[in-house]
Amino acid sequence: MDEKALLQAIKAAVREEIEPIQSDIRGINTRLDTMQADITDIKDRVLKIEITQENKIVPNIQLLAEGHGGVIDRLDRLDELPEKVEDIQNNVNIIKSVFKEHAHK
Repeated sequence: MDEKALLQAIKAAVREEIEPIQSDIRGINTRLDTMQADITDIKDRVLKIEITQENKIVPNIQLLAEGHGGVIDRLDRLDELPEKVEDIQNNVNIIKSVFKEHAHK
């Protein structure tokens, strides 16, 4: 076998060995492309979620918190209500007594 034929035989053998590796690399590249597309999709979805959170959810939570503060204030005022009712009842009883005294005269 001459040198040229030997080189061609080696070249053919190397191609035969490299072809499965190249095929594997093409498969990996295809999967990487799919993963990159998935990552881009996920980034877009996360951005939409962040925008929704910033523009809708956070302001609504703030409104709820502000409304809750008003409820707490009202509850604090309700704690004072029994004392006020008792004072009013006492005043009404006094007025009744005075009215009865004046009615009997």
